[in-house]
Amino acid sequence: MHTHLLLLLAAMLFALTGCPQTIGITDDDDAGDDDDAGDDDDAADEDLDGDGFPASVDCNDMNEDVYPGATEVCDGVDQDCDDVIDEETECYDDDGDGYSEDEGDCDDEDDDIHPGADEICNGEDDDCNNMIDDGDVCDDGDADGDGFPDTVDCDDDDANTYHCATESCDGTDNDCDGTIDEGTDCYDDD
Repeated sequence: MHTHLLLLLAAMLFALTGCPQTIGITDDDDAGDDDDAGDDDDAADEDLDGDGFPASVDCNDMNEDVYPGATEVCDGVDQDCDDVIDEETECYDDDGDGYSEDEGDCDDEDDDIHPGADEICNGEDDDCNNMIDDGDVCDDGDADGDGFPDTVDCDDDDANTYHCATESCDGTDNDCDGTIDEGTDCYDDD
């Protein structure tokens, strides 16, 4: 019986001392990594690159130029952490037509205007070759020789009247915007 008592005491002693306890130290995340270090989540709150944004919100906490709200630059990196690379720069295709300003898009806000687009008679440089309505796209002519065909010229008999012309104090809508003499001394803007 004495042997049984010794064995029972030995088992109890082992149970109490044989398993290390982590009293007061707990793993502070829910990831289940069980390292008991107590600092798993603290790393996400550090700002390793010193840009003012902790790793928990900074998409690259090893680069001080990358953080939420940063200004994008044309370099193939997402500086502002919005999962879009180089938006609002000259190398980004803003209008989705397949061409950026760096690739020759002369109007990156209009997806109908880009290099290789079909030129149409509209007073615009649709194909970005620095020529407005080039070729014979405006087969209706330009009677006054101002460079604008009568389809976009509000008065094709007056060479001083065409789309975006300088307005003159002459009682004529020189710039074809529907308002006569605006921006001149004789326009009543009151």
